[in-house]
Amino acid sequence: MELSDKEADKIEARAEAATPGPWGEDPEGIGYVMGGDPTDIKTNVITSDRSLDDLVFIALARTDVPKLLANRKELKAVISKLEEYIIELERERDTLSYKAHEAAEEAKSYREGHEMLINDIKTGRLVYGKKSKNEQKT
Repeated sequence: MELSDKEADKIEARAEAATPGPWGEDPEGIGYVMGGDPTDIKTNVITSDRSLDDLVFIALARTDVPKLLANRKELKAVISKLEEYIIELERERDTLSYKAHEAAEEAKSYREGHEMLINDIKTGRLVYGKKSKNEQKT
């Protein structure tokens, strides 16, 4: 599932507004600590009837979400660079295609000129680089 820019911005805002991490397990085993010193009585502790998996998810979300968002930004930057590279390659392809077309046209012109020269020699209109006597009279 793709994460839109708007969704990522909302997640990032919620992550920034949340209690700073890292979050971890309460040393007394009551729940999970949200930021601060786990030995401090004022530290928030999550306790619940929820399963251990849910509590782990909640506790690790504070660390995981910023990592995921940072990774997403890195990947988007890589994609952007790749898109720029593709555009550059397409321009180069177009330039080479144009040059190949020009070279083909030039080769065709040389071939036609060569064929005319051979034909002139075969028909006697050209003898060793000079016009034949019949051609000189006209």
